[in-house]
Order: sequence, then C-alpha cells, then structure tokens
Amino acid sequence: MSVADSPELLLWATDPTGAAILSALQMSDDLTFQDTPLYAWLKANVWYLLGGLVVFLAIMLYRENAPKWKFSGLSESWDQHRSLISDPQGMENLAVQLAESKKDERIHQWVVYNAARTASDLSDAAALAILKPELEALAQSSNVMISTPAGQENMASFLLRSLYQGASKLPKDPVAPEPTGGRVSISISLDGVSTYDIILGLYEDIAPDGTTALKQWITDGRFTDQTARRVGDQSLTMTMAALEAAVVEGDENPTVEGAEEPALMIERKYGYFHSEGTLATGMIPGKAGVQDINNLQLALSNSYNMDGQTTVLAKVVEGWQALKDGLELADPSAELKVLSARILE
Repeated sequence: MSVADSPELLLWATDPTGAAILSALQMSDDLTFQDTPLYAWLKANVWYLLGGLVVFLAIMLYRENAPKWKFSGLSESWDQHRSLISDPQGMENLAVQLAESKKDERIHQWVVYNAARTASDLSDAAALAILKPELEALAQSSNVMISTPAGQENMASFLLRSLYQGASKLPKDPVAPEPTGGRVSISISLDGVSTYDIILGLYEDIAPDGTTALKQWITDGRFTDQTARRVGDQSLTMTMAALEAAVVEGDENPTVEGAEEPALMIERKYGYFHSEGTLATGMIPGKAGVQDINNLQLALSNSYNMDGQTTVLAKVVEGWQALKDGLELADPSAELKVLSARILE
C-alpha cells in the first residue's frame, strides 16, 4: 500500500515524525536476511557453532555405543580366559598362558589363581615356582578378598601362605556341614520314566524362618506335581505352586486376599556353603536380602558365588548319587517334575 492510497498515511507524511517512521518502514521492506544482525552474528560465529555441533554428535554417538564396546570387550576377555584355563597342555604351557593373560589385566589374576589351584592339586613344583612371583605381585596390587574363619584376606596372600609356607596343598573345596535338624523327602520324576527319592536334612539352627516356611510349603502341598528344570550343570530349580487366592465377596466388587507371598529375608552364617547337594532359596533382582521362595535351587555342583546371597535351607543326605547319575545320563531337555514332598518323622 502506498502513501497516496491512504488518507491516514498521507496525513502522517505531512508530519516530520510520521514521515521519518514511514521512511524507515519503507526501507525495511527492502531488507533481506543477510542484512539482519542475526546473519552477521551467525557468520562471525559459524566455526564455533560447527564445532559445538560436532562435539554434541560425538557425545551422542559415544553414549549410544560405549556400552556395546564395553560388552564386546568383556566378552572377548571372557573367551580369552576360558581358552587359557582350558589349555589342553595344562601346566606344561603355563609360561605361555601367563604371558598371554598379562595382555588383558581383567583376566590375568584369575588365570593365576586357577593355575595355582591346579598346580597344588597336581603337586607340580615347577609350576608353583613359576607362579610364586606372580602371586607376590598380586598380593600387592589386587583387591580381591575372600572370607576365611579369621576374617577377610587378600586372595593372593592366602594362596602364598597356603602354598609356600608349610602347606603342601590348598584346602579342599569347602562343603556345607552335615545338617542336624529334621528330615524331608522329595520325589523327582525324570521324563516320566524314572523316579528318584532324595532325603534332605534341614539347617533349622541357622535358618529357622526358612526351614519353618519350607515345612509349611510341604504341608500345604505346594511341591505336589510341580515343574522342575535344569540350569546347565549348576542347579535344579524347583518351582512351587502359587499361593491360592481367597476371594472375599463384597457388595459390588469382589476382592482377592492372601495371594501375595510373605517376604522371607536371608539367613546366613559362615561355613554354610552353597556346595553340591544343598537346597537354597533364589534371588530377587533389585531386592537386596529378600529371598525368592517360589523357585528353590538344588545345587548340582558347588555354587560358591551364591554364598552370602541366598539362604541354605537343607542338604541332601540320602539318594544324591542316584539322582546325579540319572541327570548326567539323561538328555538335557528331559522333562523334570517334583512329584511330591513330605516331612519325615
């Protein structure tokens, strides 16, 4: 719109102030983005902006890929560890194993500890001589601690004391003590053909809450005709029947009560190891100390990594070897069931 087209604008044009404003407005119609202060600022700071964009993208890529890189590195270390400790040449190739393990600090000390155990079992003096300086170095640098009757002790220091200060062999694998409590019997079916009856002694002295609950589950029939499954060669998981819900009729909406499991906290004492043949509770991820009482774990092999994390309830005192032999001969996919359980007088 021109000044001549509007009486109002024509009136403004006759006033000095209005004329100045109209002149500025007409000039602004001819401006482009390149004429603005923003363009000048962007042009002056373009390299800073590009640099910031590159840094931002690099951070985003790192945050997305760093966990993948870390997992890949851990996986490679794990594969290397297993390869070294399973070397068919054993102690004959010890020097090479140690040289290779030193290339990855995450696995070196574990290769040394495994070799120390093997060398002790074989009474291999030459291997023990090679391992001694490695253990002495780890005694100064490693923070891996183990529990002993005397308290916490550095793993490497423990091995040095056990192997080179009078003891010719390391202590045997620790086992849970013989139970002194009551007895329970559990019948396990393998592929619907073979049945194995095991008798377990209860650790009522160190796990009174857990063993009381176990006997109540048996009385309630929660072990009758229930699923069991193997977890590799490590354990046999026995899943109990869920608690039956009691329906309480209301005026309009019925409610369900009694379906929630009561919380069972961990009970532990040094010396009650998760050794082969023990029955323990499971873990609930994210709930420290609270035990999974729906999935009990019967240890098929020593599971010391679970010591202090779950409650050892009982230990098999009869029928263990027959069950273990049956599982070893059976197909890993064979169907397993807990047929029944009862409390023995």
